[in-house]
Amino acid sequence: MVSSSTQKPSSSSAPTGKFNFDVFLSFRGEDTRYNFTDHLFEHLKRMGINTFRDDKLERGEEIAQELLGAIEGSRFSIIVFKERYADSKWCLDELTKIMECKKEMDQGVLPVFYHVDPSDVRKQTGSFVKAFAKHGTTVDEEKVKRWRAAMTEASSLSGWHVIKDYEYGSKYIEEISEVIRKRLDPKFLHVDDDMVGIHFRLKELKSLINSQLHDVRVVGIYGIGGIGKTTIAKIVYNEIQCEFNGASFLENVKESFKKGCQLQLQQKLLHGMVGHKIELSNIDDGITMIKNRLGSKKVIISLVGSRNWFGAGTTIIVTTRDQQLLCYYGADVTYEVKKLDDVEAIQLFNKHAFKQNAPKEDYGLPLALKVLGSSLHAITIDEWKSASDKLKNNLKKEINDVLRISYDMLDGLEKKVFLDIAYFFEGEDKAFVSKILDGCNLYATCNIRVLCDKCLITISDNMIQMHNLIQQIGWAIVCEEYPEDPSRWSRLWDLNDIYDAFSRQKVRIKLSKAKEIWLSSKALAEMKKVSTMMKKLRLLKVYYNDHHCSRRKEYKVFLPKDFEFPPNLIYLHWEGYTSKSLPSNFHGKNLLCLTKFLRKLYFSETGIKELPSSIGSLTSLEMLNLSGCSKFKKFLDIFANMGHLRELDLNNSGIKELPSSIGSLTSLEILDLTECSKFEKFPDIFANLGHLRNLYLDWSGIKELPSSIRYLESLETLGLSFCSNFEIFPEISGINMKCLKRVFLGATAIKELPKGIGCLEALETLSLSYCSNLEKLPEFQRNMGSLKHLDVDGTDIKELTSSIRHLTGLDDLCLNNSAIKEFSIYRLKSLRQCALSGCSNLLVISEITEDMEHLEELYLRELAIKELPSSIERLKSLSLLELKNCENLKTLPNSIGNLTFLHTLHIRNCPKLHKLPDNLRNLQCSLIELDVGGCNLMEGSIHSDIWCFFSLESLTVSESNIRCIPVDIIQLSQLNALRMNHCPMLEEILELPSSLRSIEAHGCPCLEALSSDPRHLFWSYLINCFKSQIQAFVEGYFVTHGLNIVIPGKSGIPEWVSHKSMGREIRIELPKNWYEDKSFLGFSLFFHHIPLDDDDEDICKTIYDCTHPCDSFHLDMFDWNCKTDLVNDLALRGSKDYHKGSTSSPDPALRVAYFPQIAISSKYRSNEWNNFKARFHGLFGCGEKVAFKVESCGTHLIYDNAQDHHQQSLHLFNVKRNHDDIEDHPHHKKSRHV
Repeated sequence: MVSSSTQKPSSSSAPTGKFNFDVFLSFRGEDTRYNFTDHLFEHLKRMGINTFRDDKLERGEEIAQELLGAIEGSRFSIIVFKERYADSKWCLDELTKIMECKKEMDQGVLPVFYHVDPSDVRKQTGSFVKAFAKHGTTVDEEKVKRWRAAMTEASSLSGWHVIKDYEYGSKYIEEISEVIRKRLDPKFLHVDDDMVGIHFRLKELKSLINSQLHDVRVVGIYGIGGIGKTTIAKIVYNEIQCEFNGASFLENVKESFKKGCQLQLQQKLLHGMVGHKIELSNIDDGITMIKNRLGSKKVIISLVGSRNWFGAGTTIIVTTRDQQLLCYYGADVTYEVKKLDDVEAIQLFNKHAFKQNAPKEDYGLPLALKVLGSSLHAITIDEWKSASDKLKNNLKKEINDVLRISYDMLDGLEKKVFLDIAYFFEGEDKAFVSKILDGCNLYATCNIRVLCDKCLITISDNMIQMHNLIQQIGWAIVCEEYPEDPSRWSRLWDLNDIYDAFSRQKVRIKLSKAKEIWLSSKALAEMKKVSTMMKKLRLLKVYYNDHHCSRRKEYKVFLPKDFEFPPNLIYLHWEGYTSKSLPSNFHGKNLLCLTKFLRKLYFSETGIKELPSSIGSLTSLEMLNLSGCSKFKKFLDIFANMGHLRELDLNNSGIKELPSSIGSLTSLEILDLTECSKFEKFPDIFANLGHLRNLYLDWSGIKELPSSIRYLESLETLGLSFCSNFEIFPEISGINMKCLKRVFLGATAIKELPKGIGCLEALETLSLSYCSNLEKLPEFQRNMGSLKHLDVDGTDIKELTSSIRHLTGLDDLCLNNSAIKEFSIYRLKSLRQCALSGCSNLLVISEITEDMEHLEELYLRELAIKELPSSIERLKSLSLLELKNCENLKTLPNSIGNLTFLHTLHIRNCPKLHKLPDNLRNLQCSLIELDVGGCNLMEGSIHSDIWCFFSLESLTVSESNIRCIPVDIIQLSQLNALRMNHCPMLEEILELPSSLRSIEAHGCPCLEALSSDPRHLFWSYLINCFKSQIQAFVEGYFVTHGLNIVIPGKSGIPEWVSHKSMGREIRIELPKNWYEDKSFLGFSLFFHHIPLDDDDEDICKTIYDCTHPCDSFHLDMFDWNCKTDLVNDLALRGSKDYHKGSTSSPDPALRVAYFPQIAISSKYRSNEWNNFKARFHGLFGCGEKVAFKVESCGTHLIYDNAQDHHQQSLHLFNVKRNHDDIEDHPHHKKSRHV
């Protein structure tokens, strides 16, 4: 969050600087000089406010220079708008100047609408229409626009509407004067100097506070103790207090109420509002006084009383550690104060430790950083080391006292849950932790919510997280009663403490209080003597590696032969258990969770082969996880009494069969046998597993299922994918299996489906992909309207059953690579996506005889079709049409032009297609992406019709015979991606639109000179594109992957690039004060990649997704000892469709990316961040795809041409300057290879 510091007045207070006047009065003299304005001027004078008023009537057309100087020399301007204000050019010039000073000098501006409607002023309607119409005939149009803009901006500010009932507006004059007085001399609260991390958080909070609202608004600020809630509340108070009629800041409200000091709080509140002391006799008198004095005023205060005591527009700011209190007291909006990020925390810590911005590690909590940093200032290195060791186990008292408050507010059960999380469950899954806590009768759902509300924990991605300082508080609480005797503690986790506890005399008696223990194998030798005495032990965790905490060392765990488990265990977690079985004397009737959390890295070290029969006595066990235990082959008959077991995970184990007693697991919900390759047959016990919801058998050796599977009435998911030996699916009943939603049978040997599949009324997903022996689908009944996803990709199905029309809810149909010969799409009215790619037997797409309102995406790749039906226009909502690699396709119907929602059209590699439809122009407002690469549509030039697609954002003309990119391309003002790869005749690029963000032109041999000649107009156009990108970023539209280009690059990184390096990483030193140089536009980044040979070592780095290989880069900023990520990996898409052996061989390519300086976060804008590093990561293709590696890289600092620089960095290359000029430039800096 924020640290405390001094907050100077902002734009809502008096502007800073040298001023001759406090207020400049702008008015139309003959209208208001001797009435409202005169009274206001005199009242300001009486209050000692130095006000400028022009006592001379306007003369001439131009405003006097002395008035312009007076405006610039005033802290505030008051603009009095009257009906004829806009008649005066003089007034409009004044107004324009005032708004310029507001923008450039942070001048305060207050509008007064005197007998005129503010809306008429803002919109220039009513009496203002004639004035501006008259000016339009005599004044330059641009000047009139500036006048209008200034009037609109000024009238949009908060001000006063003086209505005609008040002839002189005395009430308003007093209010205006009081606001000015307060802004000139506000009551600022003190906060410390050198704010860190405040600006962004302050902006977020202020966006929630709208002082213009007409009701009472309660704003709640909550967060952990020491996070800076009070500090940020003070800063907001300082910044906005002048917008209210009164302001009061009350601290320590809770403590005051505890001490019975409510009356003093009321007196303090009233004193802050009225400016003098008020004595109250009792609390009821205080309530009455507050209502009477403040009931008609707009004020800002902290927490006190009821919202109905205060006037409209009042803002009440409440700070608390408990989010639930804000809901209880009716906060309108809430704001959570977040901890500082790493960079901010380092900066704050070092300000207090070093009194400068030198680096050191931190906690992220402002109070802690300030206290710790200050305690380490001006001491020796040895003292630092000693203090650091001390702080690992002992928090500073100031930190402990603040953070302990939240714990002390908890009740007994809440405290137990807090300590369990601090010791055991930080970083664990919430659902998992809840199961354990509920097993301990600790009411997890309720108590976890309380801890969240009090900011003691947070839930992120369903994981429980606790700040490390809060966790340390928990550790300290457990040991505070007996700090020197860990054998008396209720929870043990530190190895040294565990060794100490087990080695003490009388340890049997003392450890009987222990409830939770983390330990390693080194402690087990002692633990075997006392384990049975620890009757209160609920949670036992034996760890194998440093999974949770840096203090935990890595040990192998061996169980002593005579080891006895404590009798009342609820949770046993054992990592790296190396024994072949659990001891025969193992008993644990209360055990809730027995886990074998074995990571894949340690599967080979798992020696367990069996579980003892005594495990059958674990009557409370809910989850048993033996995943990855490759030597575990079978269970003894142990399940008879384990009726509470809900999850059995045997994933990737060596299990061969299940015992018949598994039918006793009547509560079982999840059974996972995925990748159990030796498991071939199920026992016929399904009739007893009525609660089983998910059965996973994917990649197993299962050959068949018993017919009793039909009795699984609760089953929702059945997974059998990649069970290559599974041939026969037993008959099932739609009557019994009413809950079955998902069936996965992909890549099995199944030949036919049971009829019952077509009767499953709840079925949503049926996956049959690559069931190559499957020849037909079952008949679907009328009750199958829930089916949304049907995948028969790669099957031998030749036709679809007519009953497919009953699938009224079908959303996604995949028929790719199937044997389908005919397909009538119109039968499926609800279909949204349809894929027919690779259906070699499909020669004709049937006519569409009825309108289809929902189909949006149609994929027709690698088909033998010659044409599309003209009725394709009946696909009313079609937005994507893909026709890739249709080698026989000759024509497209004109009706495509009637698909008014079509935004993506891919006609790729269709060599017999020579002509685009005549009325494709009809799509000029809808088409966003067009790919016509690899078609014979363009001989020498791009089809002129393409230039009419004004909404086009992506254009691909790759693998065509075009010779140039003409100037007409600038008509595509929205174009951001242009691909023209492997165009052997392309030799010239005449123009490029500035909207471009991605350009690909590799494999074009005639363009090879582009990279070597910085004078080429191509680079000038790219700089214009880059400047356009910068402007887009300023306006909030910055595209994260930036501007990137791919062009021919056999010669590697161009010679004129200022910094070059072999390999995939480059680091440069930035010029001094780079962040202040407005002419420094940013970085151009170059990397040269070449194809990999089959025997290249780097080919092993192939990625799994063969269809989307791409390159990316990552940027870092450095100071002298710290590295921080500047941006995430930025993908540079391209060259992902070219196969080995294609007509266009994979040539080396040069990639260029541009990163704007303005996109660098403000936290890095100082001379401490003086190094810039770019790392380029090649992602490699596999299979037939071409693989690339990065051979060299470079970077080049870009400056605006209009400036003359004296930094030791190269200028932006100017197209008017030749290459030799650049090399000879006196400030040219040669490459520094780092």
